[in-house]
Amino acid sequence: NARQKREKKGFDWIVANPATELGAGFGTETNRVTLVGEEGAEELPMQHKHEVAEILLDRVQDAVSSGS
Repeated sequence: NARQKREKKGFDWIVANPATELGAGFGTETNRVTLVGEEGAEELPMQHKHEVAEILLDRVQDAVSSGS
């Protein structure tokens, strides 16, 4: 679903998370997400949401720096 949504909306990436998984989604301090881009999908392990945000910001910064 995430791949189709990313392509339909023309996004570079989309972040998918299993909202019903214990410890992930809303109402928790942790999450497990999959970053889906043109080159494929990268699953991130369960971790604090602040750590997930830092990883995502690093990916964006890398893309901007490389001109992607």
